[in-house]
Amino acid sequence: MFPNVIIQYVVLFLVGISGGILVSGGMYALITTLGIINRIAQDTHTAQDILLYEECVIWGAALGNILFVFDIKVPFGTPALIIFGFIGGIYAGCLAIALAEIIKTIPVFIMRSGITSGFGFLILMMALGKGIGGLIYFFVFNLRIPPS
Repeated sequence: MFPNVIIQYVVLFLVGISGGILVSGGMYALITTLGIINRIAQDTHTAQDILLYEECVIWGAALGNILFVFDIKVPFGTPALIIFGFIGGIYAGCLAIALAEIIKTIPVFIMRSGITSGFGFLILMMALGKGIGGLIYFFVFNLRIPPS
């Protein structure tokens, strides 16, 4: 009976680590294909730090997975949660804009809508709408759900 349990745990470990490698490899390939890191380095004029950006993405994903998988509580409180949410929102926005640029939706939208100026303002309003919608969802609708 004892060797069967060890075999089950070894197989479970191998399947879990293989799935994690595949998913993280796919996500990193998506980030690389979209050119998010390169675009951020280009826009901020910090191309000399591109290796640092890549290391931060890799270590952030690895540490985030460890915290999630092992359900480790990080006791930094609400201020750290706000900062993390802000940084996560910036990342999600960069990912969405990069994806939209890759599939060329922004130029098509600009041509079809006839926008000649104020495009930055339009992007700002979309970002604010997304942020306010997220706050309403998490603080209004999410609080009404009784704990299970």
